[in-house]
Amino acid sequence: MKEIEQWIPNLTGILTVIVLLCSFILSFSNLRYAAEISLIDPVLTWAWPLCIDSLLVSGSLLVLRNSLRGESTRFGWLVLSVFTGVSIAFNVAVSPETWISRAAHAIPPITLMVSVEILLSIVRSDLSVALPVQEDELKIRSIPPDVTSQQVLQIY
Repeated sequence: MKEIEQWIPNLTGILTVIVLLCSFILSFSNLRYAAEISLIDPVLTWAWPLCIDSLLVSGSLLVLRNSLRGESTRFGWLVLSVFTGVSIAFNVAVSPETWISRAAHAIPPITLMVSVEILLSIVRSDLSVALPVQEDELKIRSIPPDVTSQQVLQIY
C-alpha cells in the first residue's frame, strides 16, 4: 500500500507536467498570434506570450513561497488571477467567432493555471511532511490559551 501511495504524487506530477507543457505551447501560439496582429515587432513576438504566461507561473510560485513561510498569499493570488484572466482574454480574442472555438481557446490558460497549482500543491504537501516544525515556531505562530479573541482583535 505504501508503494502505491508513493507513486500517486509521481504519476500525478508527470501527467501534470505534460498538461502544463501542452497548455503553455497552445497558449503561447495564440498569444504570439495576438502579438503579431497587434503589430508588435515581428522579431519580438515570442517575448510577449512569455511576459503573460510566465507571470501566471510566477504568481503561483509566490503563493507557494508565502504559504510555506506563513505569510500572506494575497499578492501571489492577485498576480495569478490577473495574468490568467489576461491570457484567457487574449487567447479568446484571436479565436474564430464561434462559441466552441472561443471555449477551446480559453482552455489552455485555464489548464496552465490548474496544472501549475496541482504541481505546487504536491510540492507544498511533500515539503510540509518533510520539514518538521520547530518548537519555537509553534510558540510564535500559536496564541497562548489565556488570550481572548477580544485581545487578538485589539492588535489589529
